[in-house]
Amino acid sequence: MYRFLIIIISLTVTACVQMGPVLPEIALPPERIWFESYSILPLNEVGWIIGGRDSTRAMLGKHGESPDETNVIESSLVIAPIYKDDATFIKFVRESQEADTNPDRFNPLRHEFSTTNKDDNPCVISHLAAEDTQAKKRSGKSGDMILEMKVLTCYHVRREVYLINVVYSQRYYQGFRDPKFDEKASYIFDNVWIK
Repeated sequence: MYRFLIIIISLTVTACVQMGPVLPEIALPPERIWFESYSILPLNEVGWIIGGRDSTRAMLGKHGESPDETNVIESSLVIAPIYKDDATFIKFVRESQEADTNPDRFNPLRHEFSTTNKDDNPCVISHLAAEDTQAKKRSGKSGDMILEMKVLTCYHVRREVYLINVVYSQRYYQGFRDPKFDEKASYIFDNVWIK
């Protein structure tokens, strides 16, 4: 079953906490990362580390200015049902994200959707934000954090069993949201190529 939000949240919350100097850092300027059926282009910023990668997905992470702040780019190609129309696809994305959010840990603050097309493939852009009441922290500092993410989910019309899912997220303390968060997410989504 396609349960991408649980995967996204668990990776976003834990990946950067576990990153260390043994993981490879992305060289600048970054090169396009190719997968089966799609590719992504990382942000041109110092400090991005490859936390994991295979032929269908990747996890890139970066620490923020606070030791507890993390930024993540996650992409995956997953098997999904065949959709008869865009409305069914959008409904599926919405319901999957709502069902996969742990209400004991996350207090929703925002959950918005818009539609777009990417290389003639129907896509949904989701914008989610939630208070993370159980954030794993390197500093031991008390208090909730905010997990905010934008998710591009595209239905691959030429290979109908696939969804391409690309996430950009930031976990931060209240008042420390990256002012370029939306711009960075747009850059990442604009540079997704579907083949």
